[in-house]
Amino acid sequence: MVSLYLGLSVLTPLPAASELAVAERYQDGAIDAKVINLYSRTQITLEADGKAYTGTRDVIAYLVENASRLVKRGTYLIDVIHEDKLDPNFALLLSRNDEELKAKCAGLVSEFLSGPFYDPKIAADSGLLAITEAHYDTIAAFVNQDLLNYLPASGFIGGEEPGEDVFHLGAWMARIVLTLGVQTSEEAAQAIEKSYGKPLPEKVAYWRAWVSKPSWKKVYAEGLH
Repeated sequence: MVSLYLGLSVLTPLPAASELAVAERYQDGAIDAKVINLYSRTQITLEADGKAYTGTRDVIAYLVENASRLVKRGTYLIDVIHEDKLDPNFALLLSRNDEELKAKCAGLVSEFLSGPFYDPKIAADSGLLAITEAHYDTIAAFVNQDLLNYLPASGFIGGEEPGEDVFHLGAWMARIVLTLGVQTSEEAAQAIEKSYGKPLPEKVAYWRAWVSKPSWKKVYAEGLH
């Protein structure tokens, strides 16, 4: 049995990416997914064949390699998404104004801020708090400009079905939308336009193809995370 350990910490690097890969490529029950307390540990873990795969990238690589239906393998885009400058978890803790702060305090962030993991993380990131606006601007530029270079005119990256890149990108975009203070996929386009100053680019509107899939609805049934 393959076991996937998912956690409660919102600072876990894109745990939903692994959930999407499982929901897309595996039958129900094929992967034993367990939710554990990860406030003091921020990496997801997959145990299979006597080995432990730690971290979002390694876990998804295993899931893609061992799925019964093959999909397009990942590209350099995965490394780009996981760069510190595009870290959605840092953005999740930042607020540029009172409106954003109130929206975040009403959602998932409020649970994290009261959790035991918050203090050491803030201590480690204290030097970054001065670049809040720059961080938002960097993410906005990626969504509005750079990301378009990786996306096809239609469908998903690599074809009509989500591939390895798309599992990472879909979870990243969901977390980014969450940082804007909204809880559902339907609010994404309006939130991005309001926060980043431009409508969601047509290519990035492939988001709509994602959110209509049963796998997406399963993973985000209780809201974005």
